Amino acid sequence: LYGGIYQGVIQEHIFNHIFPVLFGTSTSPMTVATKVIFDMLILSPFLCLPVAYLTKSAIFQYSPMEAIRRYISDIRERG
Repeated sequence: LYGGIYQGVIQEHIFNHIFPVLFGTSTSPMTVATKVIFDMLILSPFLCLPVAYLTKSAIFQYSPMEAIRRYISDIRERG
């Protein structure tokens, strides 16, 4: 579910359609570093991981609010 929909479809769109608009299509070290930094500091903590927690909540049948609470708790307690 998570791998097919989010990682397969959404991330494909983000990395292959949105990133080129935001950062260009160059493969220079500076452009690549900018894309990686944006992915690690913005996408992963604010989109990728919350979506993973929400997907897990749907599978294990607990509320979306509980999923977000667990995400925040994991960040605070486990880094």
